[in-house]
Amino acid sequence: MPSRILLGRLEDRDEPPTRLTATSPPGRIAPSDFLSVDLDAQAVGASEKYDKYFHEIGCGYKKLVDYMYIEPAICQPTPAGLSLLVEDFVARTNHDLRAVDQQQDDGPVPTMIDRFKKFGAQAAAIPFDPLRPVGVILTHGQHHACPVLFMRKDQTNYVLIFDSTSGSMKKAYRKVGTFFPDCQVMLNDGTRQSDSQSCITDAYEILTRAFTVDDLIGKVEARVIDERAASSSTAASVRASRFSAPEVDNFRLFRMPEELCFTAQRTAFVTQTSKAEMQMPIRDRDGRLTTLKDMMRLQKTVAIGNQSEKWIGINSYLHDVSVEHRERIKQLVDQRAVDPGPVGDDGSR
Repeated sequence: MPSRILLGRLEDRDEPPTRLTATSPPGRIAPSDFLSVDLDAQAVGASEKYDKYFHEIGCGYKKLVDYMYIEPAICQPTPAGLSLLVEDFVARTNHDLRAVDQQQDDGPVPTMIDRFKKFGAQAAAIPFDPLRPVGVILTHGQHHACPVLFMRKDQTNYVLIFDSTSGSMKKAYRKVGTFFPDCQVMLNDGTRQSDSQSCITDAYEILTRAFTVDDLIGKVEARVIDERAASSSTAASVRASRFSAPEVDNFRLFRMPEELCFTAQRTAFVTQTSKAEMQMPIRDRDGRLTTLKDMMRLQKTVAIGNQSEKWIGINSYLHDVSVEHRERIKQLVDQRAVDPGPVGDDGSR
């Protein structure tokens, strides 16, 4: 029987790598809770086959399971793997979803604002069709990914930005409005991501769900934040003043519609919604009728510790669905190996 090891970023751990032994209680640790690989030639060869399409990495946190610390796994698609997922989604649904990888070299990684400046020129060719929105997953290699949706309603073009880590960049993001001067640019308020690896999976999940939300523009407009409505506290007034400059008339913040809160790793992000909204009937990703409150309750919560050893909670939806993405990518890679498709005039497929 081939030996097995746990994979993860072990270099920053004080304790030795934890191994699952034969004496561990049966059924207590799910295979998806950690990464393992058979150390035989066949398994190594199979792993190399998919290396181009995704990376299996630890999420950067430790999970306590049966008195053992295990690093939860997340399967992060590469630009090639993400392209496979996007092509598969488009073929199945006929929605217009695109993956745009901006990485051209190994130079310094530009800021999100610089990336949007570059993307603003590229986006000129994207059509604004009231009946056919366009979703774009903006990536830079394996660095931060951002989902963007182009929509049109009542003669107005909308650029909806669903950045999973927008909380600390609201002031800087205002400049993005100048890159799309003929559009209403809207950014979700708040950070919903807790780990450092799930943004690509989040971007795919958010956009594929956004296509199915009825009257998304209406719901976003109804949740626009009035930053100038200062609260009674001085601190809140200072924040409102700071985020209102510089003035950009076509840029606004909005609270995430409840249908799109399902990827949130931080429960605090979800609890920004009202109690009434938490009870509103919505569909989960399998089409079942539920409520946002029940959806968040059913998501497994992983106990994690950050570098300061402060324990917090993280909803593990993105960790779990990333494993589903990995398996689908494998299927698509295997299908291409069997049927690589027609050969073009230039010899490409």
